[in-house]
Amino acid sequence: MRSRTTRRAPPPSRLRIAWTVLILGVAGLMIAAILAPVPEAEPVEVALTLPAAPDPYAPGPDRSGSEPVLMAAPEESEEPPQTPEEALAAAGEDAVIITVPEAAASRPRAAQPAVLPSRPDPALTVSAADGPRPGRGADGSTPFAAYRRAQAAGEARGLALVLSGLGLDPALTERAIDELPPEISLAFAPYARDLPDLIARANAAGHEVLIEVPMGTPGVAPGALGPAGLLADRRPSGNMRRLDWILSRAPAYPMLTNYLGEGFSRDSQAIGLVMQRLSEVGLGYIDDTGQAEAAARAAGVPYAATDRLITPDSGDLAQTLRALARSARSDRVALGKVYVTEDAVDILKEWAEGLPQQGVALVPASTAAAGS
Repeated sequence: MRSRTTRRAPPPSRLRIAWTVLILGVAGLMIAAILAPVPEAEPVEVALTLPAAPDPYAPGPDRSGSEPVLMAAPEESEEPPQTPEEALAAAGEDAVIITVPEAAASRPRAAQPAVLPSRPDPALTVSAADGPRPGRGADGSTPFAAYRRAQAAGEARGLALVLSGLGLDPALTERAIDELPPEISLAFAPYARDLPDLIARANAAGHEVLIEVPMGTPGVAPGALGPAGLLADRRPSGNMRRLDWILSRAPAYPMLTNYLGEGFSRDSQAIGLVMQRLSEVGLGYIDDTGQAEAAARAAGVPYAATDRLITPDSGDLAQTLRALARSARSDRVALGKVYVTEDAVDILKEWAEGLPQQGVALVPASTAAAGS
């Protein structure tokens, strides 16, 4: 009887062993990557030295006795930016340390419809000593007409709102641009860093924009207005020099608005020269003093006076906004102006959401301007 022999399987080749090890290794790495916790972004410490009484414009009064010098915009400086360590070392004992997560800077923003020009119109841009600024076109067209957001209230009662004081607090400014309804107009301080970029971002989100003009008012030291503040007792050439610098802070926007300025606006000659310059340039003007209407009409400047100015001292913001909404009428657009605070964005969002149920439609501030 023939015996049966058992054949042994040939040993695996080196190539097969190598492939098996490679596949198992890649699979292990993928599993480890999936199960590994996501590392948190390292926070960046930023040192800010805050004055005892926060001033939205100036570091303090000018004690030199000489005329303030208008400096180049911060973004044009050749000085290298400070590192966080250098800022902390230079801040001193009065510094307030703010921790800013790096991930916040890359937060995605919701897409908004393009309702405003995406870039300045060369036909409405003038090259000036301080940089490009808006100007009338050769055909008579104006930056006011080109860069405003035209929108009617329809059958609802129209209400316009300007949120002012933006550009100095980056976090608040970013929230206002990204989170508020695009119908709310945004006013920026002239000393804001990267102002053209901020205006472009606000336009992309649907907001029309204004630039603030600091003006003298009783009880406020001139130095508190910053180096570009306009004063009624200064020579007209000095005020016009400062106004031209403000106009050149960005190349494309439709309107200016005052910061303070009750005393300056009461001086017919001083405010008259400002309105003449705005007429030459083709810009509109939003006024919260109630003193500039005659000068604006004489110069043919699109103009609106606020029905209500809401400052941090005005009391409960939500209650004041509700009163403003009740003042809206069907025959004219009511206009309010709010100075930004830490809680203003949240309160404005909630307030705006309830307006349609009251038969009130938010519209851009330019809609309230006579001559628009």
